[in-house]
Amino acid sequence: MKLRWSPEAAAEFAHLVRHIRKDNPSAATRVARVVVDGIAQLKKFPSLGRRGRVDGTRELVLPPLPFVVVTGYAKIMLKSPESCMVHNVGLKRS
Repeated sequence: MKLRWSPEAAAEFAHLVRHIRKDNPSAATRVARVVVDGIAQLKKFPSLGRRGRVDGTRELVLPPLPFVVVTGYAKIMLKSPESCMVHNVGLKRS
């Protein structure tokens, strides 16, 4: 399975890590590692996580972080409490 980040998710993730790094570089590294390692698990277990709120998607919670990785149509989208937008990938809401 090949994983691909949506452009919006990649930009949001990079911005998040840069923002955290300003105050706490080691925390930024830990956050990045949790997200990257969680997403890497999707290669082995593509059905990991719960059924998504949008048809055709799945949601992977990344404890202890307040983020949900949304997958569908080979795109990865990162949602955080601060940015609850759903990136449009042509899916219908359930």
